[in-house]
Amino acid sequence: MQVQRTDYAIRILRHLHVCRGDIQTGAVIAKSVGITYPIFTRISNRLRTKGLLVSAQGRHDGYVLGKPAAKISVYDVFSAMEGELSHCLSADDERHGCEVHEYLNDLQNSIVAHMSHKFIADL
Repeated sequence: MQVQRTDYAIRILRHLHVCRGDIQTGAVIAKSVGITYPIFTRISNRLRTKGLLVSAQGRHDGYVLGKPAAKISVYDVFSAMEGELSHCLSADDERHGCEVHEYLNDLQNSIVAHMSHKFIADL
């Protein structure tokens, strides 16, 4: 898992939130966030695929949020960039009753819950 992408994605969405709906070019966003344009392009493609980012075409090309920042959770961004966390760490494992599995499953559920209740608008 390469959470650096998620960090950049959160920063991109936060930048757009701070811009209050103004269309921003990819170059401006990349510079503001401190990443290269090629990295921005890879991340923005994933965010667009998940509906978190919209590219505005026409006279003023650029990007805006795909939905309000108050409705984009950190977990939405994480899952867009990294994929969903599995709620069952080992579905075929016969040790479901073991303490380690239960601990890791509880830990994972706590992380998902925590990320699901923090939104881009909160950052």
